[in-house]
Amino acid sequence: MNPIDLSAPGGMILALLPEIVLGFWGIVVLLLAGVRHADADDPRLAGHLSLVGLLSALLVTGYMWFEQPGVTGPVLMMSVDAFRYAASSVVLLGAIMAVLVSLGYLGRERIIVPEYYALLLFAVVGMMIMCGAADLITVFLGIELMSLCVYVL
Repeated sequence: MNPIDLSAPGGMILALLPEIVLGFWGIVVLLLAGVRHADADDPRLAGHLSLVGLLSALLVTGYMWFEQPGVTGPVLMMSVDAFRYAASSVVLLGAIMAVLVSLGYLGRERIIVPEYYALLLFAVVGMMIMCGAADLITVFLGIELMSLCVYVL
């Protein structure tokens, strides 16, 4: 893999690719929760889409981790190292387990809240941003995104 130029917009997008993928799936689940919110199967569909999003973010994270792209340019916002990818993988695996447990629980208790999964995905994006933060402003942004979602949860 070619080195990532963090001073270019395309390089920063590539460095943030796992967070962008998971954020995209969070928006998809949020739109689904806004459209389909009446049936008992709607949370299950949102949960399955959340699993797809978490697994795709885990695949992207694993690919970036094993490829170990080099970095050119100043590291201003996000670090691109093995620690970031390892910590993000732990967070993603924990979120996958939480979604798997909650699929059965919400179905068994007949709780119709598909927004739960969108909030969970956005909280995980905040945790992943904190895992890869290279400065305190980015840590603060990750904490804010995570804490807002966890507060609503």
